[in-house]
Amino acid sequence: MPRLCERGPLVVIQPADVCYVGAQQKNIPAIVDKLSAGDGAVDKLLYLDEESGKRLTHLDDIPFYKYQKRVLLENNVKIDAPKSSTISRSADIRRWQSAVRHDSRSRPQ
Repeated sequence: MPRLCERGPLVVIQPADVCYVGAQQKNIPAIVDKLSAGDGAVDKLLYLDEESGKRLTHLDDIPFYKYQKRVLLENNVKIDAPKSSTISRSADIRRWQSAVRHDSRSRPQ
């Protein structure tokens, strides 16, 4: 099993604090659908705890992060989304795709 940093970008959805590991552009529609429906999380993108065999929903439940206190980089995982609830699903998807593309380009190969 790859280490946490090797699993790809982490996407944390607020205010529910749902953490997706290794999210890719192709996963964005499923994430947006779950958000729109208020229907939990996309299970296959949640962190799989090797000891318990359970999927962990929240970033702070992942053993690597559980006891960490972010000080210097506490806001580095936050992208401020518009407050409007009238945003269309296609606009949400385009915004997420843009964020994922940007993150992919900034990662060393």
